Amino acid sequence: MKDGRKWKRTGALLPPPPESRHWRPQELPGRRPFEAARSVLGSKVEPVVGDFMTMDLSKLGCFDVVLFLGVLYHLEEPLQAVRRVASVTAPGGLAVLETEAISVPGLEDRALCEFFPGRELNNDPTNWWAPNGKALEGLCRAAGFREVVLKTGPLPQPCPPFRTRITAALKHLLFASHLPQKLGCLPPPQPPVPVIRYRAIAHARR
Repeated sequence: MKDGRKWKRTGALLPPPPESRHWRPQELPGRRPFEAARSVLGSKVEPVVGDFMTMDLSKLGCFDVVLFLGVLYHLEEPLQAVRRVASVTAPGGLAVLETEAISVPGLEDRALCEFFPGRELNNDPTNWWAPNGKALEGLCRAAGFREVVLKTGPLPQPCPPFRTRITAALKHLLFASHLPQKLGCLPPPQPPVPVIRYRAIAHARR
């Protein structure tokens, strides 16, 4: 979207979706590729438009493959959303979930979610949550999926420069010796915990 590219280039605020010039729900412009493919292939697949979190999913039935891509982090109730995904996935079927995700070095074994009450993620007020891999797996299992495989992880981060690593090591040794405390010096403030953001993909089977 042009608005998104403009924000990345200039830092301009993204408008709320209903105020965006791209917000045309009656036209459903994002469905044009689907309609083109259906026409070319002569497919009998039927499109259904509705609010996923409130519509009656029982009328849709169950499917062998369910794609839930780029939706989870836009929903206020992620566990309920994944439960609804599970409800339309046939026994033995596969659900593919793709979402904004985080990784906190040193805390990979804990299930964590970052909450965005405002525009903290991509300057977009419609973004609410970003789980880490452990939390995404846990959401799927809590929702009723029996097997969950994470297909992506955070990209390897560049190694800090040698000088930075030496400085950090010397600071650690200095304060581990308790000499600054004995001299009445306050320890330096701890640096913020780094948060790595990436796109996570999970394959979940019922």
